[in-house]
Amino acid sequence: MHFSKLLQVLLAAVSAYAYAAGRDDHFAAVRLAARQSSNTTAQETTCAQASILAQGIALNIANQQAQVSIANKMTLILTATPPVDQAAWGQARTAMLQVLNNGVSIRKTNQAIMPAGNAATPGLGVIANAQMAELSLAGNLTMTGVDDVEGNMQRVTVLQSDFSGGIMQNMKNMADAIAACGSAATTTPATAAAVAASSDASATASGSSVTRRKTR
Repeated sequence: MHFSKLLQVLLAAVSAYAYAAGRDDHFAAVRLAARQSSNTTAQETTCAQASILAQGIALNIANQQAQVSIANKMTLILTATPPVDQAAWGQARTAMLQVLNNGVSIRKTNQAIMPAGNAATPGLGVIANAQMAELSLAGNLTMTGVDDVEGNMQRVTVLQSDFSGGIMQNMKNMADAIAACGSAATTTPATAAAVAASSDASATASGSSVTRRKTR
């Protein structure tokens, strides 16, 4: 598929996610970058494409933040005064599977628009493998929660650790993606928003680590 068509797919995903999550401020820059990319010279094309890829990775990080939030909620449900709230657990389980599948879709789109030879290529492969493992583990969370509290807690704890690791990997992927831009990487509209996203992700990952320590 032509790059411009794939870009349209990514922008549609950005718009839908931003509207649903109230994060339009985070992704306005990618739309600006897309408009600007149509006017770039041949020398600027690689950097423009890399900047758009970085925004796609930032979108994946935002999705990973949602995964962390749901996992933390699951921990609270499992550690609340018995019995486990089965309705709340069921809703959280469904939400977890949904955001995991959303993350897979975003990552596949990022791989599809990956400029040839971009340094983030192997890192997105790492994310792909991690996502498959996370989906498998989340699929083993029991339907009611109450029927295997200890086992579910172990699975959620592993997921929390995996999500935090995934955020850190995608932060590296984002830096690798814009490495093609050289010293201009932090000055373009798209990469400025990407840097903001990585800062939020770092705080989320740290918060997740604290939550796990408190629940052990």
